[in-house]
This record gives sequence, C-alpha cells and structure tokens, in this order.
Amino acid sequence: MFKGFERSLPTIKTTQPDVNGLVALFIWIAENVGTFTAAWMYPNQRNGWSLVSMGKLGAWFLLMIISYTLVALLNRPLTHAASVAEPLPRPDAA
Repeated sequence: MFKGFERSLPTIKTTQPDVNGLVALFIWIAENVGTFTAAWMYPNQRNGWSLVSMGKLGAWFLLMIISYTLVALLNRPLTHAASVAEPLPRPDAA
C-alpha cells in the first residue's frame, strides 16, 4: 500500500527480550504518570509524590516474559503435516 514509505524506514533488528523490556519501561513510565496525577497512590506516596521503585520495572518485565511464554505455548504453529493436509469436503458437494 505505502511502498515508498516502507523503503524509507530503517530496518531495526530486535529480539523478544528487547521488546518486552521496552513495553515494561513504558508501563513503568505510565505508572509514574498515574501516581503523579494522583490517579492512585502507593502507601509510600501519602506524604508526597516519589518515583515508583525500579523493582516494579523488573516486575513488569517478568510479567511480559510470562505473558509472551503462555501465549506462545497456547498458540503453537501447525506442524508441516497439518498445514498440507487435504481440505475437508464441502457439505453441499455431496
């Protein structure tokens, strides 16, 4: 559709841990924005706002890895034999 635009984009090679880390970082930043705007507060922020601990960043990263692993296990790719199997006959063809 946008062939000229696709050619102008640089190719970036990333791995799944890189992507998980970026998503975890964005969630951590959003969590800090949420606590700064008083959408919610943690007990240590009752006397004044402070950054959410870096330990939460590790927790979000672990959540992303576990989520990716569970989805990958539930949605395994088809084997070659299953992908080239004959199609089922149509009910109206009988």
